[in-house]
Amino acid sequence: MKTLKRLVGLGPLATGIVLLNFLLFNLDVAFGQTVTASLSGIVTDPTGAAIPEASITAINVDTGTPAKTISGPGGNYIFPALSPGTYNLTVEKTGFKSSVLSGIKLLVDQKATLDIQLEVGEITTKVEVSAAAPLVESTTASVGTVIGNVEAVELPLNLRRFGALATLVPGTTTDNGGFASQSFGSPFSETSYSANGARSASNNIIIDGSDSRNLTFGGFAVQPTPDAVQEFKIQTNIYSAAFGRAAGSTINLITKSGTNEIHGTVYEFLRNDNLDARNFFATDKPEFRRNQYGFALGGPIRKNKTFVFGNYEALRQSKG
Repeated sequence: MKTLKRLVGLGPLATGIVLLNFLLFNLDVAFGQTVTASLSGIVTDPTGAAIPEASITAINVDTGTPAKTISGPGGNYIFPALSPGTYNLTVEKTGFKSSVLSGIKLLVDQKATLDIQLEVGEITTKVEVSAAAPLVESTTASVGTVIGNVEAVELPLNLRRFGALATLVPGTTTDNGGFASQSFGSPFSETSYSANGARSASNNIIIDGSDSRNLTFGGFAVQPTPDAVQEFKIQTNIYSAAFGRAAGSTINLITKSGTNEIHGTVYEFLRNDNLDARNFFATDKPEFRRNQYGFALGGPIRKNKTFVFGNYEALRQSKG
């Protein structure tokens, strides 16, 4: 009661600040769905013996952001949560040459394994090799396909909805006017699909770790533009319990982020009846204009520290 009386006496602004601080410092940590990749393996010497306490650093090539860990008593190491991207891995241990493995590409929700062998020598001597994470994940039975930004941007998409690319994956098919794509559903569900024989409402959609499924009729609650998509993974079978709640498939998408380099695009997609042929049995052509245009821009605010990325898209359409 004494605390409450003090808050009332502070005035509305001061009371609000005190309550806000109380909420911020008393919130529990909340974790979203899995969108990061993991990298693990064993560090050994030329004889195959484990090397404990080796220093391992993974640096994101695009952002320069480092992640560090140390190998355990059995030589095991793990980076449990790395943002999808390309990494350079540096391994150091006194009495051994430093090893630099470059070009390790990690995909969304990938569980990659990469063993490292160090050569005996001075730590100041570096051994540089090109490396790649295995494409086959032997540690999981999950069946999934990753579709990257090149496919999302370059493949023809009539409505510019990335969801149309889901049918590239085995076990999926177009919705053909199903429940989720009706006029009373989400406006982003024009390209809804069915997986494993289930309804389109049975698909689970996750964007940057947050649920993006239309909770009323299923389908997409929102679809980022293809130019804002970094990559997404469609899992159709035996996926982790973290992606439960749906009998169909799970789309796990991550959007682009800024990097150390300024990059961007400006685009427009046009459909016009003046460019269309008339139907053979029709006497005229109905008017149709569709202009879809926008831009995407990203770059550093503080190099190797803070980045920004934004995307804007507009649609103008008229039908006769």
